[in-house]
Amino acid sequence: MEQAFSYSDGERTFNSDDGVFTWIGNKTIFTPLEPFEYDTEYTVTISTLASDISGNPMTSSYTWHFTTGRDDVSPNIVAQTPMGGNVSIYTLITISFDEPMNKTSVESAFIIVPYMNGSFTWVENTLIFTPELKFDYGTTYHVHIGIEAKDLAGNAMGFPYQFSFTTEPDIYPPEIIGHYPSGDEVDINIIITITFNETMQHSSVEESFSIVPYVEGNFSWMDNILMFTPLILINDTTYTVTINEGAEDLAGNALLSQYQFSFTTKKDPYPPQIMAVEPIGVDIPLDSVIRIRFSEAMNLSTLYSAFRIRPYVAGTLSWENDTLVFSPNAKLAKSTVYNVTILSSATDLAGNPMIENYTWQFETEAVKPAQATPFPWDVFFFWFFILIIAIILVLVYYEYIYKRRKREEEEGEIEEKREKKPQKKLEEEPKEEFEEEEKPVEEDEGKPEEKFEEEPEEKLEEELEGKEFEKKLEEEEELEEKMEEDPLEELEELLEEE
Repeated sequence: MEQAFSYSDGERTFNSDDGVFTWIGNKTIFTPLEPFEYDTEYTVTISTLASDISGNPMTSSYTWHFTTGRDDVSPNIVAQTPMGGNVSIYTLITISFDEPMNKTSVESAFIIVPYMNGSFTWVENTLIFTPELKFDYGTTYHVHIGIEAKDLAGNAMGFPYQFSFTTEPDIYPPEIIGHYPSGDEVDINIIITITFNETMQHSSVEESFSIVPYVEGNFSWMDNILMFTPLILINDTTYTVTINEGAEDLAGNALLSQYQFSFTTKKDPYPPQIMAVEPIGVDIPLDSVIRIRFSEAMNLSTLYSAFRIRPYVAGTLSWENDTLVFSPNAKLAKSTVYNVTILSSATDLAGNPMIENYTWQFETEAVKPAQATPFPWDVFFFWFFILIIAIILVLVYYEYIYKRRKREEEEGEIEEKREKKPQKKLEEEPKEEFEEEEKPVEEDEGKPEEKFEEEPEEKLEEELEGKEFEKKLEEEEELEEKMEEDPLEELEELLEEE
């Protein structure tokens, strides 16, 4: 009977080997090794191979169908590793679920803090995270699986899941696991690299670095790799690089012993070349300095002896950044053509001579006649204008002073007249009284008429003089007030009146 048993989900067919039979009398129970799929129709068949104890087979096959229920249960995490402390820095993270999962959703819901790059793999219902690099020593990591993780039926986790672990402390000294370059025939335009097996304290490593012969350069880092870029290396030279025991990792563990390696640069096969010269052309200033820039460092003794200038000029030679500099002791001769030559006997530091002599020429300037200095008309007109303004201001000022003094004199005369008139009246009054006593009545009768005729004229003159005096006083006060407020504006008004 067991051989006659089979069932199918429409895609796959299973038989007696995919489960276990249990018999109770004439009843058998089949337990699948794998659970049935949710929401799936299965077809079970008992073929005619089934027979009774006497060997009589079934006259026809027997078939029936059943459908499993729909999955509406949220998935759960049933196990995870690692946990706790002192975890190896080379560990893997595993998370096991209680049912098959939608792998993409689980991987998207996975978070680790501090962040680390890594890759995912699956073994049945277990997710495995393999870090791209090893974990850091003495560090606590937090792993989080969000509710975005779903099973194959689309059921999300009921709640987020998280756990933590702490890696072991770093008690191991760092090691150098590689370097570059090495050997002979090394190009002079290389970068020296030293690779460590873990993250290092950059400053301690750079301070522990040395190179003989000494070369200036710049440090940089890429992960655990120290890179030293020399400013210049010399051909056909052996260099020795050393990292001493002062180099430490982030935990303060130092190298057990110094690390040293050597390399030799290749010989220079190229002859030196002249890249630029100055001065060149005509009308060259008499105080010029001659400069010749080379393609590389030169042997100075051969270079100095290869320098020529015609006509001869006394001077000194010096070397500045691949440039030969000739400084004449005195000014060059005027209107003279000079020929400068570097002989082919000049060699670089590797002993390579120049391919051929190098010659060029330049002509100095002629002495120009002295030119008359042009008259500064702009300066002249500026100061002339200033002088005119000053004269006008002085004239206005003296005009103002003149008018003021004249006004004061007029006021003084008016004051004198006022003082004299009362005295005159006093002198005239007694005389009139005396004459009144002696004159007859007829004369007295005529007197009032004279007084009537004379007194109004005198009073009118006094009133006019008083009004003119008061008007002048008011004008003077107004002028003084304006001068106190803005004397320049008053002077300008007076200037306009003039």
